[in-house]
Formats: sequence, C-alpha cells, structure tokens
Amino acid sequence: MARNPGFVLTHGAWRRNLTAVSAALLLCTIVQPVFGQKENADVVITSFDWPVGLQAQVMHQRIQIRESGDERDSTANGVKYRMLVERHPAGRLISYDEFSVDGAQSMTDQAALIDRLGAISPRLVVSDYGELVDVKDLDQVSQAARTLLQPMLDSMPAEAAGITAMLDQMLSKEFLMSKAAEEWGSLVGVWLETEFELGAVYELAVDESIPLFPDRIVPFLYQFRLSKWTECRRGEALAKCVVLEMTSFPDPETMTALLDEMVGDAVTELVPGGVRYRDWKIENHVRLVAEPSGLIPHHLQVTQAVTGSVDAGREGVASFAQIRTRTWDYRYAPFR
Repeated sequence: MARNPGFVLTHGAWRRNLTAVSAALLLCTIVQPVFGQKENADVVITSFDWPVGLQAQVMHQRIQIRESGDERDSTANGVKYRMLVERHPAGRLISYDEFSVDGAQSMTDQAALIDRLGAISPRLVVSDYGELVDVKDLDQVSQAARTLLQPMLDSMPAEAAGITAMLDQMLSKEFLMSKAAEEWGSLVGVWLETEFELGAVYELAVDESIPLFPDRIVPFLYQFRLSKWTECRRGEALAKCVVLEMTSFPDPETMTALLDEMVGDAVTELVPGGVRYRDWKIENHVRLVAEPSGLIPHHLQVTQAVTGSVDAGREGVASFAQIRTRTWDYRYAPFR
C-alpha cells in the first residue's frame, strides 16, 4: 500500500483521537505489500469528499450465529434510517434520523429495542478531509441507552455486580465515543488518502487499545487490499466503485488473558470459581464498496468471527464459536 508520506501519522492520529491511543504506542509499524505486486497494475488513490446536502437511506442489518457446547442460536434484525451531511464550522456534520425497524421483520421486543437504541445514535463532526473531529450528544445517548436497558439491569440478581459494572462501562461516554470512532474508521477513516495497487495485499503491525479494555494494549496485525472495481449507482447515475477490504487479528494470547481477567472474574458470583477462557481467537473483516474519489459509501460489511472454549469448573469445558455480521446499504436520491 503505497501511501502518502503522512500515512503512519494519519493512521496514528486516527487511532489516537478516536480510540485514545498515543502515537507512541504505534510500535513495530510495517507498511509493505506482501504479495500481488504487478507491473502496470491499476493504482487507486482514495480521498474524502462527502458533499454538503448528501442524503442516503441506510438499511442496517445485524446477524449473529452462535454455538456454545451443544447449543446453537441465531438472531437477526434490521433498522432503516436516513443519513444527512450538513455544513459545520469544522467541516461536515453527519447526522442520522427517521429510524424505523425493517418492514420485512416482525416487531419483536428485541427488534423494538434495537430500533429505539438506533434512534439515539450520536452525530459526528468530521473535517473536510474526513478525519473525525468530535462526537456529539454523548451524554444524551448514554442516558437514553441506560433508560432503555435499566429494566434488564434491574432484573439481574444482586450478586451479578460484575456484569452490571461491565454494562456500566459499555454505556460510558468513553466507550460510546470509541465505538463511534471505530465505525467511522471502518467507513472512512482507515482508507483516507491511501494509494492502493489493485490486487496487492499490505500489512500493518500495531499495538493499540480496544473499546472494551481502553487501558490495555493489544498487538494487532492488519491486512489491507483493493480487491476489484465494480459498478454502483448513486441516485439515477452509474458510478465506478472499488471494493476495499481490511482484516485484523488481535493477538490470541493477549485477548485470552484479557477475557480471563476482566470478564471471567465478573461472573464469579454466578459460577462458583468463575470461568476461564482458553485459546480465544478473533478475526475482524471489513469490506467497503465506495467511490474512491470521495469515499462515498454504497455498501459496508463488518464481520467478526470468534472461536475458543470456556472452562466453567464443575460445569465442564464448552467450545464456543460466534459469527456476527453487520451490513449497511446506502441508497441515494438523484442529485439536482
């Protein structure tokens, strides 16, 4: 991935500003093609340019499939909303409104909760170059989410203090900002001002924190590539899009130890002796279909695959596998 000279600084700033990681933690950084280099191959340089007034109808779907021991379950729900780009003194204001549950799905309690949580999404302020500057309405989002989730918290037994504390952390402003920054990074931030060679794969090794464990550092390996060109449609007009892909692998030993320390001990009162995590492996994959000149999105898919096992003492050891997929499809009105 031949980048401009500021790539490492840009990537470091994105991580520093959005996930509270100092540039000093960007250790042993490697940016290089690992295969696929060809003579005279297509080269694409991405840039940000979401025009003020841009509106999109967004279809957001979540699918989760989980296997634990002999049990298997799956959930699916969808939300529709409007994305609007407005002028802001710092650049652009990205806001979301007009939320509704996907009409193709029944209005279950879970779908209704997802709908109501989605409708309290924060607004984002981004620069004219696509860097996230600020996340608005975090106090309101945190309080509204807590109000919606409070009946569930009240139903928990008093001894589940560890779980309650974990949920408190997930409703904190710091966690909500990290999640908003992570999603903006998948959509725009990680691709900014980058030169891709079609078919080449590039690696980046970096130490960073993650939203659930903001005070701990995890080694990550990232792989990036531009896999192909494809046609897309913005309103009535055809456009040329690229398919950009990123895969990340947090270090398995570090993640297993973190889960052991911060999650396993949280359920000690519910499971005598607590639970211990073993051989936990996580793979995250992002696939973005966007117009390279502008990074206007048409489709985004974020998938996380998790495997491992849980030792619950007298309850025995159970294998665990989960695949969680989130997709966003963007439909644009014709430009005038």
